[in-house]
Amino acid sequence: MRPILTFLLLIVLSVSLCSCPYISDVPLDDNPSSYINTDLIGTWRYENYPGDSTEISFSKKNEYEYNVEATLPYQSTYAHYTFTGYFCHIKDGVLLNLKESDGSNYVAAVWLNNRHLTIKALSENVTDKQFSTSSEFKAFVEKIYTNSTVKYDDETALNDLQKVE
Repeated sequence: MRPILTFLLLIVLSVSLCSCPYISDVPLDDNPSSYINTDLIGTWRYENYPGDSTEISFSKKNEYEYNVEATLPYQSTYAHYTFTGYFCHIKDGVLLNLKESDGSNYVAAVWLNNRHLTIKALSENVTDKQFSTSSEFKAFVEKIYTNSTVKYDDETALNDLQKVE
């Protein structure tokens, strides 16, 4: 009986530890107000591309927004995504809001160091609440960053991508 209980506990624990990016019905900011960072423009891949076909490309949409095209792992293959992205100021930093054409919004932290890029989306484990306004959502995100309780979705993180020449 004990091995069965241990096995069931491991299954429950592994499922509860899995995460996905947090999806919001509202953006972090209603209006983009930060100019784009031109160092981000271009295509980013893992060093072992095409062995790992993960790729994300940023192009200028306007002074404040990017067109973002991404090929990301999905189940046992890759899926293509299209976003409009822009940076939003929060109390302790800047986050990237990525909006899909269906209105879904993802929020991610971005680290750009020389020619290396890391992007980590906010995890769904931070809250199960949906916000009705951008100002409510932004206040919540600022609070979790101020309290250092932010959680990123490590399963979908893009770590150490390199800019394609």
